[in-house]
Amino acid sequence: ITEMGTTFAPFAPAFWSYGGTKAALSMVALCTSHTLKPRGIFVNAIDPGPVATDLTAGIEIPMQTPEESVSRLMVIVESLNEERSGKFYNWENRAYW
Repeated sequence: ITEMGTTFAPFAPAFWSYGGTKAALSMVALCTSHTLKPRGIFVNAIDPGPVATDLTAGIEIPMQTPEESVSRLMVIVESLNEERSGKFYNWENRAYW
């Protein structure tokens, strides 16, 4: 599960509802992680950060390439374990909560 809401939320009220839906997605990830953890399945929400795509064209902030983003996300995915399950990580592998 990926997150993007926190990246753009501070910039404009138009993004607040988008961020709210991503907060709900984070809660779904947390609840799902509690349900699946006993089966050895780990679930996290991940904010990929700002990625240079058609969607972000024209936004003037430093961006990662899609390839850089995938590489960073794979580090997070490969580090999942029981202790890290249910958390929300940013693209730098730091837990938001």
